[in-house]
Amino acid sequence: MSMFFSFTLLSLLITALFGWGAFVIVLLRIDPFTTPLLAVPLLLITLFLACLGTFTLVLSWLGNKLSKISPYPFRTALRQAILLSLFLVVIVLFFCLHVFNFWNLLLTFLVFFLMELSCWPKKRAD
Repeated sequence: MSMFFSFTLLSLLITALFGWGAFVIVLLRIDPFTTPLLAVPLLLITLFLACLGTFTLVLSWLGNKLSKISPYPFRTALRQAILLSLFLVVIVLFFCLHVFNFWNLLLTFLVFFLMELSCWPKKRAD
C-alpha cells in the first residue's frame, strides 16, 4: 500500500469516529421538540458523515479483498459510499416526514441503483 493511501484510510477512520461521536451527541443532547429546525438537519448531516466514513472504509476493504483488480479503485468505493449514505439519509428523512412505506423505499432504491448503474464503465463494441 502506498503512503498516500494509508494516510487517506487513517484520515477516513478518524473522520468516521468523529462523525459517529457527533451523531451520538446530537442524538442524545439536542431535543428535536424544542429546536426542530436545528436538530433534524444536524442529525441527518452527522448521520451522512458517519456513514460516509464507515462505508468508504468497509467498501474499500471489501473491494481489495474480493476484487480481481489488484488495487481496487478508491474512487469507486467513495462513490458507492456516497450513494449508500445518501440513500440511508433519504430513508431516515422519509421516516422523519412520516411518508415512509415500502413503495417509497423501492422507488428510492431504484433511483440510487440507476445512479450507480450509470457510473459503471461502458463496454465498447470495437
